[in-house]
Amino acid sequence: MPEDTTYIQQLITKSNRVETYAGKTGVNDFKYLDGEFVSPEVPYHIIYQNDGKEIYVTEVDFDENKSEVIMRQKGETDYKEYVRAKDKVPPFYTPKPFSFKTRLTDAKKGFVERAFVRIAANEESVPIEIKPSTFKGVPPTYKKIKIKWKITGKEDDIKTHNVNVLEKAERDFKNLTVLTLGLLDGYQPSEKEKEMIELQKKLDRMDIY
Repeated sequence: MPEDTTYIQQLITKSNRVETYAGKTGVNDFKYLDGEFVSPEVPYHIIYQNDGKEIYVTEVDFDENKSEVIMRQKGETDYKEYVRAKDKVPPFYTPKPFSFKTRLTDAKKGFVERAFVRIAANEESVPIEIKPSTFKGVPPTYKKIKIKWKITGKEDDIKTHNVNVLEKAERDFKNLTVLTLGLLDGYQPSEKEKEMIELQKKLDRMDIY
């Protein structure tokens, strides 16, 4: 009785399934646990474990007197390819809506990034604004885009820039304009503009009297 008989029996008990007569060995396709190559034309079966691993065992089905664990040296089964592909599928993703806002420190830059996603398979889906810092984590199931949003300067200049940005983005990212974004969203007046605003307020008060 081979030394690994008990081990194989335990594997079968905990397995997902067992494929009997899964094939025959080729030239230098498999090795025994001691490192010796398995001769060609030896029949084997496969024990599929719950974690996706495959255990190859000699004989058409488990034989406690003959079966031995063997290690595949080249090639792989369709199941192994499936497991590898399955592992690459990103986890379930739900975009977290982001309420766009700017800070005083952003005013020094003049521009900020805004990020949006929508379902890739549905061009008519409504985009969702997300936090720019989460942009890299968006899976391929969602189409994504970043835009450069102007927040300082003359109001007319800001509006002109931002409407041009939206129109350009809309060419590759449908329905972005459906969000009806305010062209002055996040507006941060410069120190000079703040002084002008305060001055205008004072002048307006004087006009009242």
